[in-house]
Amino acid sequence: WIKFYKLLTKYQIDNNGNTNVPRHCNGNKQLGSWVKRQRSNYKLGKLAHERIQLLNDINFCWNKQIPWNDMYQKLIQYKSKYGTTRVTKSKEEELFLFSSLWIFRQRALFQCGKLPKNRIEKLNSIGFLWD
Repeated sequence: WIKFYKLLTKYQIDNNGNTNVPRHCNGNKQLGSWVKRQRSNYKLGKLAHERIQLLNDINFCWNKQIPWNDMYQKLIQYKSKYGTTRVTKSKEEELFLFSSLWIFRQRALFQCGKLPKNRIEKLNSIGFLWD
């Protein structure tokens, strides 16, 4: 458990504080599966208090759906302000830092056929640029 926890903390440092590790289209399959198991065990009440505390200490995201919807809303706001879903550093640096990985992930999951249909539809509805 500690081995994967340390891998997660390294992943978090390398990814701007993000603890949502994808299990598709990159080299993080085992870590992504481990993260999913922690969420599942937590929901089932099977995760030890000490482990919950360790994960809370690194601001572990217990519900990965909330961040997706948060980023989607930020993208809608960005498009409303700039007229495009292509987020560039020169326009809004803070949003760029947090969203570039998220946008990359949506494109990668789409290309692999792993992005859920409802998310594809939501992104298409705002003119998301898939390239």
